[in-house]
Amino acid sequence: MKKLKIFGAAVMAASLLFTSCAPAENPTDPEIVNPDPDPTPDPDPDPNPDPNPDPNPDPTPDPDPKPVENGEFTITFSDANNAVTYKDGVYTVSVANANDSEWGNQIFIANPNKAAGVAAGDKIHTSITLEADKEITTMFVKNQFNGVLYSGIDTQKNLPANEATVFDIYGIVADNYDETSSIVLALRGNAADTILKISEVKVEKLTDYTVNKVEIKTSTTTISAGETVKLSAFDQYGFEIEDAVFEITSENPVSTISGNVLTGGNAAETITVVAKSGDIVSEAISIIVSVSKDYAKYWNPTTTTEGANPPADYFSIWADQNWCGSNVVLSDMTATETSVSLTQTVTGACWFGTQIWYGLSKTSNLSFKVTSSVAGAITVNDVVYTLEADTAKAITLENVSGKLAIQLGQHAEGETSLGSCTFTISDFTVTAAE
Repeated sequence: MKKLKIFGAAVMAASLLFTSCAPAENPTDPEIVNPDPDPTPDPDPDPNPDPNPDPNPDPTPDPDPKPVENGEFTITFSDANNAVTYKDGVYTVSVANANDSEWGNQIFIANPNKAAGVAAGDKIHTSITLEADKEITTMFVKNQFNGVLYSGIDTQKNLPANEATVFDIYGIVADNYDETSSIVLALRGNAADTILKISEVKVEKLTDYTVNKVEIKTSTTTISAGETVKLSAFDQYGFEIEDAVFEITSENPVSTISGNVLTGGNAAETITVVAKSGDIVSEAISIIVSVSKDYAKYWNPTTTTEGANPPADYFSIWADQNWCGSNVVLSDMTATETSVSLTQTVTGACWFGTQIWYGLSKTSNLSFKVTSSVAGAITVNDVVYTLEADTAKAITLENVSGKLAIQLGQHAEGETSLGSCTFTISDFTVTAAE
């Protein structure tokens, strides 16, 4: 990515006007009858003289008007066609080109993190005011603490046209800043020929403050008997409250709470739970506890889950929505304790366009069969298996920890997608490894 260093000023040229007088070339000038003994004429007197004249006047006064100042921060761009000027606390950026990706049109403001003296582990508040002469569908703002790792704190939202909008970002610093640290602005959508005004750039550490709001959150609001779920509480800035207290407020609960972990009881019920920090109490959330396990909880076409840490003892799925070169539409999806089934319609050919995970809470042996309505290859825990159409293939894995990972494509030379098909997993069993 090419960066062009643009200083935030347009230097205005000033000129001093000099006049001179040449002697008249008139051979018939009249004779001066009463010549002035002092040939240097006096200037007109100042009717309002300065009572305290400067004893050391500046021999080279500043030109008028003064040049535009550079501002506090250096502004650079990923698109060298952009330009910036600065005046009276406002950076005015002329955005030349449109780019549908937020990474295609980035503006870098260096280095407010250094100016604020923040470091890894600090709680900080980043604030910036933006105004554009046309709507920016998605305005992405990130406080980037390391340009290589690109770790930091971010937010994104709509930026209406001709309306000054404050972007407030709260977070905990992941890395120490370096000289590449910056606030990054990125514009998505039709931003060609756009004027973007940037002002009130501020980064501050949050140290001692009073918690005046508590919000309770959990990764899921439905669990089965015997399952557990972690509860978390956050303050008004979105920082987790480490010493929050959690309570069940509904009557006669069968489920229990220990610390911040709720365990479902052996009866179906809906319970309400709150979090407390001192005298501040959150609004209650409801958690549904069922006797039977909902195997399809993470098995639907609108849910994408984190493959690095899939939910234990459940199947979950990720489907490419044209992020990686393909588009996958899932339908007819079911999940039980021993089987799953789906139909996928695939446009494009990303080998990991559909990924299926099963999280393991302990090291296990797995046994199951897979069947595809079309011939092709799949990848199971980094091993490629070739399938014949409509023919079940048995797979056995031993001493697996963390997860089972299945990609409906071939991760090998000549990477290919299984393509549009119906895919099933059957006779699925998990036993603890000895």
